[in-house]
Amino acid sequence: MTTNTNVAQKAARRKLNLLELANGMENVSKACKIMGYARQLNLQGVTVSSGGVGGVWSRHKLSSRHQRLLQFEEYYGTYNHYI
Repeated sequence: MTTNTNVAQKAARRKLNLLELANGMENVSKACKIMGYARQLNLQGVTVSSGGVGGVWSRHKLSSRHQRLLQFEEYYGTYNHYI
């Protein structure tokens, strides 16, 4: 792998971690502060806001906290992770 590929992978993983944290906390603003991002992110030219995250949740039928928790438990149960 080239250095650019490693850098890109690390950046993508950090962004994914932010979205996972925001999902778990149900608070994009706090997750952004914890991860050191402004509330509105500029990810390679794509703006991601709390409304954008909410839209993604809605498309994946994860609008309610209960739905997200069920998905979270299913994911971690499938991959033998401990909650």
